This record gives sequence, structure tokens and C-alpha cells, in this order.
Amino acid sequence: MDAEDGYPDVCFAMTERLFLIDGHAQLYRAYHAAPNFRAPDGTPTGALHGFSQLLFNLLETRQPQYVAAVFDPKGDTFRHTLSAEYKANREPMPEDLAKQVPLILEMCRACNLAVYQVEGYEADDVIGTLTERAVSAGILVEIVSADKDLMQLVRPGVVMYDAIRQKEYDEAAVLEAKGVRPDQIADWLALMGDASDNICGVEKVGAKTAVDLLAEHKTLEGVLAWAEKSFGAAARGEAAGDTASAKVPAETGESPKKGKGKAAKAPKVKEPKASYCKPSKRVKAGFWQRLTAMCRSAISLWIIAVCEA
Repeated sequence: MDAEDGYPDVCFAMTERLFLIDGHAQLYRAYHAAPNFRAPDGTPTGALHGFSQLLFNLLETRQPQYVAAVFDPKGDTFRHTLSAEYKANREPMPEDLAKQVPLILEMCRACNLAVYQVEGYEADDVIGTLTERAVSAGILVEIVSADKDLMQLVRPGVVMYDAIRQKEYDEAAVLEAKGVRPDQIADWLALMGDASDNICGVEKVGAKTAVDLLAEHKTLEGVLAWAEKSFGAAARGEAAGDTASAKVPAETGESPKKGKGKAAKAPKVKEPKASYCKPSKRVKAGFWQRLTAMCRSAISLWIIAVCEA
């Protein structure tokens, strides 16, 4: 085990590379970017055209030894058991795109690609699992996606490749782009929330403040320990008269200044229309610690869940 980065020492066979294509992410990008092509019978083919162009360009320019295309399954996944509100803010897949999914799957199989759709798990879950297995076997991995969630998989031997922008993200590039290391991505999202998945974060904590908090306290646990030490009962939502739990006191992440004989007032949990963190009328002590843990579970549990299955 490398004491510096926490990853096991693996001897990578530098000539072997596995490309893991985030299928649905690329489908949507192709659908919105490609012209509205149609077959003579009226079947929409724009996404199919865009996806195939991207695939053939990858195979020609990057020349991987192994390729797998990973797609989301139909129906709910295990995350919906955490909350019925998970991704509840998303519109259904456009009908024209839904009609092309079977065609794209057929095209991938015709190109002799390994195609994965696992019931109950998102494409990210399967990509995480295949990444772990490939790294253990000494195979380099390139994840073809622009999804920030997948950046947490980047490490020695694993990079993310944005095929549209033709940009590769290694550990340094992730740090430059997001301000946090790949191993901090889940904590970063838990603190600031992820609107695209309908997951709220900590009140008054945006992307910049989350970066600052993690730069100083390293992990979500470190942030929680700092909040407990700095604000005590207020941070636990136990301040007298509070009807909702507290959050980090300010967007800057700084400690509140002492008033004249008045205790710092803890901010309250926001109540989004649909989220993991809609509080009850009176929130019990420790709510915001449990809240951030739930948010992070929704973001990062897949790394563990599928790999241990």
C-alpha cells in the first residue's frame, strides 16, 4: 500500500487499456448535439449517429485494447430505496431518444463491444466495479465521461476522458478543475449538494466554501469535528428555540463573530421542494451530521455496494 496516496501498489501493464464508456451520458450529449436525423420510416437516428461518430473516433484515435459500454437499466435503482425523491426533479427521457437506445445497444454489440446493463444499479455503479477489477489486474482504465461523480474514481492508473472536449483528467487535472482531490469529490458533493440528482447539501455552503472546508479539514468527518468543536450545541441543532438543525454558519466557512452578550445563531436547514433532507417540524440533535452522511451515501455508496456484491 502506498502510504502517500492510500492506493495499493499495482504494476500496470502499460500496453493494456480498458475504455469504459458512460453510455447514457454520451447518449444525451449526442442527442442534444446531433441533427434530427431520421430513417425513411421516420425512426429518429440523430443520437445513434452522434454516438457512433464518437465511438468510432475513440477507437481510431485512442486505440484501446478493451472497450465496454455501460448503460443505465430501466426502472429504479437501489438509491431510490434511500429516498423516493432521488432524481425526482428530472424529466423523463425524451421519446425520440428512448426509441434510439435499443438501436445504440445493438450497434455497440455489432462492434463487438462488451455491453453492460445491470438491473438495480446505475451505469456509474458498474463503471466503479469494472474499474476496481481492471486496476487490480494491472490494466489502465480510461472512463469516457464528463460526469463529476465519476471523478472520484480517478487515481494512479485511472483517468477520465471527456471525448467532446478531448480533455483527459488525471488527479492533478481534477484538483485544478474542481479544487479538490478525487478522493474528496464525494465529501465535496455531500457538503454543497447535487441539484442534478435532487440532493441538497449544507445550508449556505456552495462549491467554493466546500472546497475551502475540505482544504482545511481534509474530510467530511474533519468538517463535522470542526463544527462540533467550534459551535457545540448550535452545530447540533440544539440552540434554544431552534426548530431546525444548524449548518455551517457562513458562506466563507468562518466562525461567527461574538455579539454583545448574544450567542451566535445557528442557520437552519433549508427545505427544498424535494430532497433527502427535508426536516421534520422539530429536528433532533445531530441531524445535520446524519444529513451530510446521507447525502454522501447517495453519492458514493455505489463504490462499495457493487464491489462487495
